[in-house]
Amino acid sequence: MKYNIDALILQPVLSDISDYDLLINRFFPVTLLDRSLKQSSWPVVQSDNLMRTEELAQLIVEKGYQKVIHFTEPIQAVSPRYERYMAMKFINRIMKRAFF
Repeated sequence: MKYNIDALILQPVLSDISDYDLLINRFFPVTLLDRSLKQSSWPVVQSDNLMRTEELAQLIVEKGYQKVIHFTEPIQAVSPRYERYMAMKFINRIMKRAFF
């Protein structure tokens, strides 16, 4: 089957590499955007979630916010969400502030 593409940039919505079996061993390169997949050898392009979360935490402190609520979908299923969550927990411990 011919796909008429040179490469594929994929932002995964599913977390298991087996969900993308149809892309494995195709004759075009695949690059993941913003999310990694367990057991995948495809390269990933991601933002620096720790640095951006640190910037957010600094802004929260500068504004004097004491109680912050973060709404999101389940964090374990999406690697950037998990990275931001872990960064916020780490920053919270360091700063001894109440971030939720």
